[in-house]
Order: sequence, then C-alpha cells, then structure tokens
Amino acid sequence: MAEPDWEAVRYALDLARQGGFAELELEFSGTRFTARMEPASNGQATSQLAKVEEAAQDPIEPAGVIAIEAPCVGYYKASGTPLEPGKHVSAGEVVASIAALGLANDVPSPLDGEVVDVLVRDGDVVEFGQPIARVKVTG
Repeated sequence: MAEPDWEAVRYALDLARQGGFAELELEFSGTRFTARMEPASNGQATSQLAKVEEAAQDPIEPAGVIAIEAPCVGYYKASGTPLEPGKHVSAGEVVASIAALGLANDVPSPLDGEVVDVLVRDGDVVEFGQPIARVKVTG
C-alpha cells in the first residue's frame, strides 16, 4: 500500500475549512481518511455552508426538468459561456467545472435542453450531488 500524500490531505483540509465544511472524507491508494472539524468562525464560510445546505433541501424537480449536479466537492467555476436562463445546452457539453484539490473536474450536461435556473455563482462551494443548474428537456 502506497504512503498517502499528506501534503494533499493538508490542502484538502484547508479547502474544507475555508468552505465551512464540518466533515471531510478522502480515499486514495486504498487508504481512507476522515476528518471532522469545528464549525467555521468565519462568517463567509458559514454563509456558504448555509447556501449549500439550503440547495440540498430543494424539492423534487417537476416533470421534464433535470438538475445538473456537481460531480464532487469543491468550488464552482463557469466554463466558456456562463450558464444563464434560456441558454441551450447539449448532452455531454461541458457547462462548468468544479475545482477540487487544485484540479478542475468537468461538469457535462446530462441532456439536450434549455437552462431554467442557475443555482450557484462562480466561486461558490458545492457538495457532491448538489444541483448547480436546472435544465428543461427539449426535443
């Protein structure tokens, strides 16, 4: 079993603290690492965490509307032309990225459709599976 990259673990912990997250789980090379942290005293991080929790409690989507979800925990960044209501997206089109551990993770649209709502802004902290936009199916 390879030795964990402790510098990467420290970096992940710093990102989690800055984002106001209370728990961090990492798994790599067969090693699992879990950390629980005290709530952030930083008002910005706390408000970002509240936005993440609020978005996670969104009601079920109406028929024909699908959420584009974050593939990992990190910071949201628009790709190319930012998402906005009325914009057409194609299945597989990269519509954003999530920066996690210094790496950009592409967020593809799961379908062809029209953006109904954008639920996050550049720089917002997002959780795994958090809806970042809602798309109405076209075609």
